[in-house]
Amino acid sequence: MSLKKTHLLLLLLAAICMEALAVPIVRVVTVQQGNSTFNIGNSVGRLEWQMENPDATPELVTLKLSSESGTPFIYSREIRLPAKASVQGVAHLYLNDSGRYKVECLHKGKPIYKESPMLPVKSLHHFCIGILNDKYDLRGYSKVQKMKELPYRAAFSSFRAANAPEHWGYYGALSMLVLLGADLENYSTPQMSAIVDFVAMGGTLLVGMPETALKMKGTVLEQLLPFEPVSLRQSETYSNLARLFGVKPWKESQDFDGDGKQIARPVNVMLNVLPQKGCRPILSQNGIAYAYTRYFGRGKVIACTFNPFELCAMDERFTLPVWKFIMYNSGYIPANQAVYDTKKVNDTLQMLHGYSIPSAGFVGGLLLVYIIVVICIMTVALLTKHQTWGWLASCAFGIVLTVFIMARASGIADSKAVLSTANVAVSAWTGGRGASQNNSLMLASKDVQAQARVSSEHVFLRPQQPRSFMVRSNMAQVGNWIAEEGQSAYLEKLSFQKMRPRSLLWLISTEKAGQPLYEMPVLDMREEGLRLRDWKLPEEFRTGRRALLVTNQGTRTLDISGGFVRDTAMTQHLEADTVLLSVSNYIAALPKKGPCLALVRPNPPDKECLLRPSPANDESCGVYDYDIVMVQAEVACDEEPKVVSSDIIQMQVSQDSSLRTLYNDGEWMQVPTTNMNGGNLCMLFHVPPEYAVEAPAEVRVDLNVLAPGNDVKFEPVIKACNGKKLNYSSRKGNTYIFQTEGTKILSPIESNIEVLLNMIRTQNNMGAVGGARTNYWKITELSATVINKK
Repeated sequence: MSLKKTHLLLLLLAAICMEALAVPIVRVVTVQQGNSTFNIGNSVGRLEWQMENPDATPELVTLKLSSESGTPFIYSREIRLPAKASVQGVAHLYLNDSGRYKVECLHKGKPIYKESPMLPVKSLHHFCIGILNDKYDLRGYSKVQKMKELPYRAAFSSFRAANAPEHWGYYGALSMLVLLGADLENYSTPQMSAIVDFVAMGGTLLVGMPETALKMKGTVLEQLLPFEPVSLRQSETYSNLARLFGVKPWKESQDFDGDGKQIARPVNVMLNVLPQKGCRPILSQNGIAYAYTRYFGRGKVIACTFNPFELCAMDERFTLPVWKFIMYNSGYIPANQAVYDTKKVNDTLQMLHGYSIPSAGFVGGLLLVYIIVVICIMTVALLTKHQTWGWLASCAFGIVLTVFIMARASGIADSKAVLSTANVAVSAWTGGRGASQNNSLMLASKDVQAQARVSSEHVFLRPQQPRSFMVRSNMAQVGNWIAEEGQSAYLEKLSFQKMRPRSLLWLISTEKAGQPLYEMPVLDMREEGLRLRDWKLPEEFRTGRRALLVTNQGTRTLDISGGFVRDTAMTQHLEADTVLLSVSNYIAALPKKGPCLALVRPNPPDKECLLRPSPANDESCGVYDYDIVMVQAEVACDEEPKVVSSDIIQMQVSQDSSLRTLYNDGEWMQVPTTNMNGGNLCMLFHVPPEYAVEAPAEVRVDLNVLAPGNDVKFEPVIKACNGKKLNYSSRKGNTYIFQTEGTKILSPIESNIEVLLNMIRTQNNMGAVGGARTNYWKITELSATVINKK
């Protein structure tokens, strides 16, 4: 081989080696959800990466994340690597419950990195508890996880300041968040704001240590406290707490052990507090309060003046009653019983994509105009004695009006955009615009390519998977192909198939949170339900079109006019606005711990927060925005309220009840009459302990069962705390009235009214034999109202 050829070969080999060296180096790519020991499916997770480019020219790398559950890909992003530089980044993603994922990095179409991380997930049917704890020696939680006597199966997760999330979406699947031994001075403002947003959007927070409550003063978290913490004190209140939780106190003989050594008597660290306005104690004895609660946004805060974990560690006998108290008062609803709000919002979004249906007022206005014009024509015809011409003119006007309506309808159909997008944003108002949950549905009338732009601080989530007991939706998956441009990001390469909707969900953190600058809406509690006092709207809500009162019983339309929201009898009529009815169903499905006001307005002013798609080839695009602001409402009542309305009494199905499998997605199922013989038909009605008394004067149960064959009928029975069963004393329609004065039916720990449904077979079914027709029954109404005193 000649020297020249040898040089050429060496140069070629060097070029090949340089090309190989130019391949970007992927240092690490991690997928996280929750923390290292706890993951919850169908919630927000993190995708972090670190890459290095050793070449002298910039390179382009594509990072993809896919799931083994059948989703084509969850996330795909083109990352630009500068010359001889290292790049790291993080993305917030919606991760389903598949468990195993696939991460892949591509450079010039060739894979340079592959990994299949496994995320073991906890079931959503657990009572999932996240604990923010930095110093406290957490003990006894494994015993709580194994206790079968608790109403729900518990699962714990512990976070520290180093790994505490900075976005509330990470807490979204938790049943409760606990502030225990958290070093709040080491928590950043975004980390504390995430806790505030979690509560405002429907979560429950437990302040579990007196020392932590003191540390919350002067921070973003102070607004969550139901009291003002003053100081700590050492208290010999073990015997008081023992009597309160039904635990037998230590005897004096137990002060010394078997060797004669004195046993240190347990001493609790208690917190001296000053209750906030509108916040009431939920656990008290002999005038001493041990726990308070307050409602914040759509969520709830429980704050104890003692450490429940320390109490359970000190004496294991406290574990069951203490955790029963916490679980029952958390407002938790099992996943299969809670209303599926994702399905509701998809129904609403698809409704918004329909043609513009004229309102009842517009149709009535056209009818009124027609009648007035015809009256004027016939009056002139009668005065001029030209009745024939009058009838002809009236018919001609009717034809002209009909042609106008048909032309208008044709114009609506012709002007329908090729790509239409409906956006529904739900936010919490806590003195300012709080966190928000945004849903978008995009629908194309033909195959089209598009991109969608949103600012980079938003969390992109793919469509949520239907539950196992729901019919699967044929909604298309939206793979999020993210591209960067300066400080913003946008979705590109979105392919839309004709009439196949695509949904997208993202969560936004609050920009500022503070105490309300305006008076909050106040509700009066009456026998017929909650009633709103006239509430003056803040300036930013003066553009509101509709107002709804949202309670455990659903929604009710309120009157909004002149800058005020009023609860008048004129607003109790059935709404003809089908879009509002659909939005109301979605609002009623949102998780909430207390009554709220929902202010609804189309086309909100902050349009920059909503999705704006840009179709290719200058195709027409229509955008419809719907803004929902949830405002916490305060319930005004006396120290011992006379009435506890069914609007705030939460219905639950007992875990050992045969009805548990019959109540799914907030709806009752049809049941054959032959399948419930001897079943335990037990229901629980949780009365908020801040309004409850142990022996109320009267309990009213509203029960309506649809049984077309009249083979069975049902009658409610109340079970007292001592096990005695109480029958109803009178009945008015579907309302069964129980006289309970002097009988303890509510315990301060559980605060539940236990109602048994007795199935009574009628004469029509006594002689039924095999082969006879099977009839079905279904509960259509079940609620309770408590009269504390007459």
